Amino acid sequence: MRQIQISDALIARELDSSGYVVVPGLDETTVKDLCRSIYEEIRFACPEKVNYNSGADLTGSVRGRAFECIASAFAPVLDRYFQSYECIVGILFVKRPSAVLAGHIQLHCDPTLLPDESRQRHINIWAPLIDVDEKNGALCLVPGAHKVFAPVHSFSVPSQFARIADTVMEYGRCVPMKAGDALIFDNRMPHFSRQNFSSFDRPAAILSIVPSESEFISLFGGAGGEFPIEVYRQPSSWYENTEWINDRERPQTGTYLGRLNWTPHAMSQDEFVDRLEIGVEIQYEFGLLRADVDTRS
Repeated sequence: MRQIQISDALIARELDSSGYVVVPGLDETTVKDLCRSIYEEIRFACPEKVNYNSGADLTGSVRGRAFECIASAFAPVLDRYFQSYECIVGILFVKRPSAVLAGHIQLHCDPTLLPDESRQRHINIWAPLIDVDEKNGALCLVPGAHKVFAPVHSFSVPSQFARIADTVMEYGRCVPMKAGDALIFDNRMPHFSRQNFSSFDRPAAILSIVPSESEFISLFGGAGGEFPIEVYRQPSSWYENTEWINDRERPQTGTYLGRLNWTPHAMSQDEFVDRLEIGVEIQYEFGLLRADVDTRS
């Protein structure tokens, strides 16, 4: 099984224990260049939205330009810390000034993209283009929670923490950062962000890296939480459209592999707290059931 090679032992230890770590990222000049190149192009997009990003909310060539600009700007940073990786996602997320509830990004985990992310690292990088803190939408994470929940995340699959989101968020930690800093975190990490109570936009670059030559999958839980969960092998081009990030509907691309031999478990508050305090990664088995008829046909 291919793995991302992490050059810095401290980063590897923090990812294993806490699930995230903040490291130096872009210099001031590169931050300004990135703001001029892509943020200025999309800053007035989606005027009806408080939060929007170039991956899910924009169409046309601007999506590709955003990826190219972000991937190019961060290539030296990624090469400094990682080897044997592939950058598959590069988007700009803008959080506009607003105290309305819609400005709050709810607790969530980003979609699972690898067959078993408990055994193969899928790493995200979150980098603000301005200084951030609790007042303007800094990212909040739950230290150690990447070990608690099964790595089976999709917007079409009921969250394992759906009934205890408030409790999980109580354990969340806001991560203040300087412009250009890089917050590296395990894709299994639950995270959220509060409203932007400042007077200025909060743009942040988001990247995802996986081991080179990885096999990609997508998951579909079906309308109304229908189970077992369907599994599809996807091409790398899956990430060039909005389908992967808006995965509430059955995918129209990819090869149907079968159904996951696992059903989401709605975790209780006590169970979550016990698992988080123990700090030992929970092991899950995700063997596929026998492939049946492709339900898209």
